[in-house]
Amino acid sequence: DLIPELQGRFPIRVELQALTEADFVSLHCPAGRDTYHLLNAARLALMRPHAYLINTARASLLDRPKR
Repeated sequence: DLIPELQGRFPIRVELQALTEADFVSLHCPAGRDTYHLLNAARLALMRPHAYLINTARASLLDRPKR
């Protein structure tokens, strides 16, 4: 399954099953309307506890709590 709000948008594709099985998730996306908060807390929670998230893109791809 794809993240619903991204279905049909090219070239961004995030498979939810991949988040649950991957040991490493690496983001390589431009910042923009289509990628804003690409991964939120609920999607990050799908990742394995020992998995690593590598964000080589912009911070706006992650929906993080404000400090």
